Amino acid sequence: MVLASRTLLVLLQKPWVLFSHKVLKGKTYWIMAMNAFYSALLLLKKESEHLIGEGERVGFESIGFSRKNYRDSQRISFQSQELASLLWERIKDFVEHIVIDKDPREIHIEGSSLLMQGHWQPTGLNCTFRLCRYYPGGHFAPHNDGFFAISATERSLKTFMLYLNGDFHGGSTNFIDPSQTLYMGPDGKYCAEEKNILYHVQPETGMAIIFNHNRLHEGQRLENGIKYILRTDIMYKNLAPSKLSNNQDKAVQLMQEADRLEASGKCMEAMELYRRAFKLFPELEESHAF
Repeated sequence: MVLASRTLLVLLQKPWVLFSHKVLKGKTYWIMAMNAFYSALLLLKKESEHLIGEGERVGFESIGFSRKNYRDSQRISFQSQELASLLWERIKDFVEHIVIDKDPREIHIEGSSLLMQGHWQPTGLNCTFRLCRYYPGGHFAPHNDGFFAISATERSLKTFMLYLNGDFHGGSTNFIDPSQTLYMGPDGKYCAEEKNILYHVQPETGMAIIFNHNRLHEGQRLENGIKYILRTDIMYKNLAPSKLSNNQDKAVQLMQEADRLEASGKCMEAMELYRRAFKLFPELEESHAF
């Protein structure tokens, strides 16, 4: 799939110059709710159709590391700085700075409280994208999104998700009360109980949603049709970080990678990195909650 991803990367670069984002600005509106907000129209229909068409031409692959009763979809991963820059131009005026002066988990951000304190400035979109496809019955059980870290002071804090179509039934994005425990529905799939669903977002073509990574959510079971989404992250830089030694900085990078591995279910690999990180920087263990 490496070759296919590169092919998609090349094909995505040229068509975007055909569409002016200025047309969209007057039609874009944002609604804030629970550290999340969405745009009613960020992509034109022909832009969304182009992405879907190129994805189908290149070909999707199953996500092999998860069970279908937890996650059932296919995807393509690719990189495009051009696409990241174009989409960032459309949303940058609506993405806020984040000041963390308490436990970051209170605002649905994962990470060591010791390291997350500061003033985080949004810098752009991660240029790595995932184009995902769901068939009828496809879903994604309740989860928090992982983050992408460059260093202790540069990392993603928010998820950026684009809905490429809306001609289907089911498949909403549901934000969930964190009290939700592991629950399997009558169809044998893990999902949220209705009583714990705080907010439904029903996809529409070109709609975008943005939310803090650690906000519990699910992709509801798709009843019919085919659902397509494009996902990446919003990157931030800490303008007022604590000063770290070389060993402490290395420990932070190890811990961030361990967090990512743990979120993807690779717990044994994560534990080894945690051990190495805490040996280099013992204070991390005191501030890091498992």
